[in-house]
Amino acid sequence: MPDIELDLNDQQLVRRNKLADLRAAGIDPYPQRLASARTHIRGGPTG
Repeated sequence: MPDIELDLNDQQLVRRNKLADLRAAGIDPYPQRLASARTHIRGGPTG
């Protein structure tokens, strides 16, 4: 991969560094969503 210099603001640099730290610690920062995970309940109080 070529070494490309990007013009990133401070917040983007912090996020990039934290992402690298998480990956170095063996943590997947973007895990796959579980098929059984539900974000709503059908038939709840509103219907």
